[in-house]
Amino acid sequence: SYHQKDEDLCKELEKHLASLQREKTIASWSDRQIVAGQEFKGEINKSLDQAGLILLLVSPDFIASDYHWTVEITRALEQNAAGKASVIPVLLRYADWETPPIDELSPLPKNRKPIKSWNDRDEAFLEVVKGIREEVKRLVANSNYSPPKQTPQELDERQDQVTSLINEADRLYEDKNFEEAAL
Repeated sequence: SYHQKDEDLCKELEKHLASLQREKTIASWSDRQIVAGQEFKGEINKSLDQAGLILLLVSPDFIASDYHWTVEITRALEQNAAGKASVIPVLLRYADWETPPIDELSPLPKNRKPIKSWNDRDEAFLEVVKGIREEVKRLVANSNYSPPKQTPQELDERQDQVTSLINEADRLYEDKNFEEAAL
C-alpha cells in the first residue's frame, strides 16, 4: 500500500525485491496491476485478503491520505489481527507515523531511519529486503503459508492477455460484431 506520489520509491523497492520474487518466495502486487474494467476498490480488497505479507510504504502523503488510512490500513490491520497476514511499515520519508493503530508495528528499516534520508539508498533498501526475507521465513515456519505459484512476470503476462482480450472485444463491439465479441 503506497501513495501515488511515492511511486518512484515503490518501483525502486520492487527492483530490490527481485531476488525474492525470482526465488518465488514472494509475489508483488500493487494497484498498478488493475486492468480496465476491474473495480478498483474491490481488487484492492481482494488482494489485501489474499496477502500473507502487506507492506505499508509510509510517507507524509500516505499518512495524510484518508483513503489509505481508513480503507487500506484498516483492512491490512484486520488481516494482521486475524493472523492472516503480517503488516510491515516501510519508512520511505520522514512522517509522523508513530500513532495508533500502526505505531505498534515494527518498521523497516529497523533503525527507523526513512529510506530517503540514507546517503546510500541501496543500503537502505537492502535492509528492508533482509527484514522482509526474515519475516517470510517466520511466516513459513509458523503457518500454512505457501509461496506464490505464479511469478510476477507470469502475472504481468496474464494481465496483458486479459487487457488484449478486453480491447479486442471492445473493437468487435464497436464494429457491431456482437457474436464474435461474445466469444
